[in-house]
Amino acid sequence: MEKNNRNYEWLLEKYVSYFFIYSFIGWVLEVIVVLFLEKRLVNRGFLMMPILPIYGFGAVLISIIFKNENYYWVNIALIGGFIATSLELVSSYILKDIFNLKLWDYSKMRYNFQGRISLITSLFFMIGSVLIVKILNPIFERKIRRYKYNIWFDFLLSVICIITFLDFVSTIVK
Repeated sequence: MEKNNRNYEWLLEKYVSYFFIYSFIGWVLEVIVVLFLEKRLVNRGFLMMPILPIYGFGAVLISIIFKNENYYWVNIALIGGFIATSLELVSSYILKDIFNLKLWDYSKMRYNFQGRISLITSLFFMIGSVLIVKILNPIFERKIRRYKYNIWFDFLLSVICIITFLDFVSTIVK
């Protein structure tokens, strides 16, 4: 039983790490895209921290579904693109209905649905899904595994989780 608990601890470490890594990568990508398109720096998130949780949630969900690398890239692209696009659609409704926020608008893009999702972003999500499963996750897992069951690493993850929670609370209380 002890070994089973240790495996769950490792999975929690791994997926929490993935969440923050991909949330940060998503934030960086969006800041770069806006900088390129609008020629100005914009914090693309609704949090103070430089993270976009939707990217973290999507990447973790895709990572869990494709935890084995034995899938064909076409399957990963199609299923991962569908998952990410669905997450984006659901998130757009939640953000609008609960927080009265509209953080993206694809209405000027061709093949969009209510400005909430678009074909071009779905294609990027498909590519991103393959990159996550086939290239990035193996690299990040090797790096994270170095700190497996390391109390300082666990402490750092806990502190980042607490700061993120406080950032989220302070954002929705405003």
